[in-house]
Amino acid sequence: MRKSKIITILVFVIMGAVFAALFFGPKFGKTAVVNTLAEKFFSDVQFKDFRQAALYHHKLERDRVDIGRTIEKLFLMKPEMIDIREFRILKSEIDGNRARVHMNTKFQRLNVKKEPEEGEIVLYFLKRNPDCPIGGVCKGGYCFDEFDNKIARPEKSKKNKSKNVNKEGDTVEPELTKKNYSCTVGAADEWFMNLDSTLKEKRYNH
Repeated sequence: MRKSKIITILVFVIMGAVFAALFFGPKFGKTAVVNTLAEKFFSDVQFKDFRQAALYHHKLERDRVDIGRTIEKLFLMKPEMIDIREFRILKSEIDGNRARVHMNTKFQRLNVKKEPEEGEIVLYFLKRNPDCPIGGVCKGGYCFDEFDNKIARPEKSKKNKSKNVNKEGDTVEPELTKKNYSCTVGAADEWFMNLDSTLKEKRYNH
């Protein structure tokens, strides 16, 4: 085989590898799962399916997830006035049981801007037990914390199922019950959106 043919083949192989990395990278590799979750989340937000968008969070935290309200805080407008045109993954990375996906979005604030705008957001994920609170591990059918103590369930407030609030409006830790979190033995850890890191307020109107 001539040297020129070998060089041509190598060029096509390199180009193919680059093409695959750019267009198929998010679907393969160790970040594939969080990439897929990030794309599904944005797709649900794009179509204002906030109930479905909340399902990417851990079941113990979904009752305090309000995606619509969060979108309103992020863009300073009602969700129905935000038209998300496009979104794509810029990069993603995993560090142990933590992951983050950098997303680029093209959106238009209806009746405010005539032209679409672009912004970036980072979605954070944690790989954790599907039954236990953050940091909990399942042993013998119960959730244990970092100090090898069983994790007790909190007392739910009658006024607000997800948190207790004092007179000043600050969130306080609820009282613990005598009931412990139970879990399915052998259940594999799963990736969930990290609510408290992802849904922080940013300004997109600068």
